[in-house]
Amino acid sequence: MRRIVTSDDIARGLDALCVIDPRLEKVRGMAGEVPLRLSEPGFRSLASIVVSQQVSRASADAIFGRLTKLVDPLTPQAILAAGEDMFREAGLSRPKQRGLIAVAQAVVDGLDLHHLCSLDA
Repeated sequence: MRRIVTSDDIARGLDALCVIDPRLEKVRGMAGEVPLRLSEPGFRSLASIVVSQQVSRASADAIFGRLTKLVDPLTPQAILAAGEDMFREAGLSRPKQRGLIAVAQAVVDGLDLHHLCSLDA
């Protein structure tokens, strides 16, 4: 598996998908350019990914904005100390709450996110 670090990486991946299924070429044209969304490695970025799953970009941005205002700084320890009311106020669904808490607990228990980023994909 390759890491996506440039717009060219995205283009190559889309080219490969369109070779596998030429019908995707039309979808690709309709969708336009796929943005490169790089973020700094660490808990904050992983928390953003958890929040962003299965919701629109606008919803994810709003929820993450509320979360970062309620939990500042956004650290694994702060997430573990937060109560259910805070998660509800931020707009996090129960599955997202569980996911965020699980990631926070894993980091507190020794999961090294920076080391994970250094591993070959």
